Amino acid sequence: MKHENCIFLEEDLCPREEIELTCEKCLENKAYEVIEKAVRDFSGSGEAFQEIFDIFKQLMDNDGSSITIKTPVDSIFLINRFITAMLGTSIEISENEKLYRRIIFYLLRNLIDEFESEEYKKTTFIN
Repeated sequence: MKHENCIFLEEDLCPREEIELTCEKCLENKAYEVIEKAVRDFSGSGEAFQEIFDIFKQLMDNDGSSITIKTPVDSIFLINRFITAMLGTSIEISENEKLYRRIIFYLLRNLIDEFESEEYKKTTFIN
């Protein structure tokens, strides 16, 4: 049953199976705070979202030599959390960090699925 701190409007909207979480563990560990932070980071990223993808492109296009990545100061904390969630390979990470990564990957997967479903549709503009 949905508890009062749940950020999802309905219990069916919660991706608890996808992020390997139960309502009991969420309430007990206050995981809803981490989920809210991840959703807020993801949905409120604005221009930083584009900057994140620009950084990924620079990393993918890198030929193995050193690379300098410039990041606007006002976006650095959000970008750092995203990059760490995507590329971080620490042996020991906290349960909160695991949950943050799972929810970010879940949201990105939904975004990618949405782009793929819309990519091949014909767009008609009417004057």
